[in-house]
Amino acid sequence: MKNNIVKNLSTEESNGLNINRLFKQIVYYFPGTILPAFLGLLSTAVFTRLFGAIEYGQYSLVLNFSLLLTAILTQWLQQSINRYIPTATEPLARVELKNAIAGSLVLILAATVIVVLVLFLVHDKLLGNKWQPFFLPSMILVLGMSLFYPICIVLQAEMRAKEYAIFNLLNSIFRFVLSLLVVYLISSNVQALLWGAATSVLLLVPFLWHRVQLNLFSLICFKNVKTSWTLIKKFASYGIPLIGYYIAANLLNVGDRYIIQWLRGSREVGIYSASYNLVYGAVSLLSAPVLLAAHPFLMKSWSINDKELTGKWLGTIIEWFLTIGLLIVGAMWLLSRDLAKLLLGEQFYQGYIIIPVIVAGIIVWQIGLYAHKPLEFAKQTKIMMGVCLLSLLLNLILNIILVPSFGYLAAAYTTMISFSFYSIIVAIIGQKTVSWRVHWKRTTVNTLTILLLVILIFWSRLIIESRYGYLPGLFITIVELIILTCIIIWRNGYQIMFKSKFEESIDNNIC
Repeated sequence: MKNNIVKNLSTEESNGLNINRLFKQIVYYFPGTILPAFLGLLSTAVFTRLFGAIEYGQYSLVLNFSLLLTAILTQWLQQSINRYIPTATEPLARVELKNAIAGSLVLILAATVIVVLVLFLVHDKLLGNKWQPFFLPSMILVLGMSLFYPICIVLQAEMRAKEYAIFNLLNSIFRFVLSLLVVYLISSNVQALLWGAATSVLLLVPFLWHRVQLNLFSLICFKNVKTSWTLIKKFASYGIPLIGYYIAANLLNVGDRYIIQWLRGSREVGIYSASYNLVYGAVSLLSAPVLLAAHPFLMKSWSINDKELTGKWLGTIIEWFLTIGLLIVGAMWLLSRDLAKLLLGEQFYQGYIIIPVIVAGIIVWQIGLYAHKPLEFAKQTKIMMGVCLLSLLLNLILNIILVPSFGYLAAAYTTMISFSFYSIIVAIIGQKTVSWRVHWKRTTVNTLTILLLVILIFWSRLIIESRYGYLPGLFITIVELIILTCIIIWRNGYQIMFKSKFEESIDNNIC
């Protein structure tokens, strides 16, 4: 009886957090995601005008390699922080976890320095003359990101959304401003973008370390070293299998650019990367508040063994992503040419045709990040890695077959297909651990409504432009899209909130 009461109280508390605090956390995250998304768009607009397609393609390849190397070095710790911090309710347990995180960062820093030194010894032989200038700034960037990203994850795991948003916003601002300063005052080479990014994260790390209250003193003085080492091994046991997943996921996301470089050259890499970066950062960052805010709550629900509640929230979030994602894809189909003309340099404009395809792929991938949560919670990370590797293999095969004939257009479609493959397979397998459902009737009605209205908006734009010109047609299209978005969000938001309040009142009456 006592156990049942405790469980009911825990469930009620979790429900309350989900309904009230979750949405507050999402709101707090938005400034730190929307503004960086805007700065990302501005950065793409500025730097695709300052640099040519070949230079921008080289920068994109080096940046993606730096991100991949950072993921290899740090993802095991990032995932462990998100796994264990939200469930540590006792102050002493949290202090012990933070001591272990500090020790893990020291190990990561040492590993990063070793990797950089090894690469430094061999980079002359591995890199040609056109790639060697990228080596030093990219390695310093890896060093900074290896510290910055794991410490930021502590803020997310502790639900300190405001501080997380502030540091990410500062990083975006510093990165953009410093890159511009380096370009105009020091060097006009594309490597300046890497120097700006590296300087930004290194400047913020000391302040971030202080805010998170990580402590190296106990390790230096050999106080509680045994406890910290035990926790570090626990982190490694959970997180290291995820390294394989994140390597595969990163290559799945950017590997096609290396194939384009191999088969078609840097120019097409630049065009593809500019169009991809134009929307990838914006869409990912706009969806980030939900993922950042929801994970600790889902983790808490899982920790009290409330699979039903976890499943309800997964189903609700995925349903929202399907609906809002379709709206975004429709908007990109209508406005991709306008965005490319406004924000991209002349050499990159032709890539607008792949923007709706890229957005569709990103939305599907974001859904997959929720669909695999049951596997993540149950520590079935090997399954995640296996499915991701299969998706990567599918992507590789399709790109090798199609890119020689169709170029970067084929890469956009093969990426969307591979993302869809991953999301569908992990959703099916994950159902065995946590069962979740989407309200298919409502989702189908939303889908048909959006498709029909987007087509009508397209035809209305053609009619208005033919009679009154380009700007009136664009203005009316944007207004119609805003009205459509408000209608869909209001309708579904009202239904979901009414359902949540109804379920909450039933729970309260039962208690």
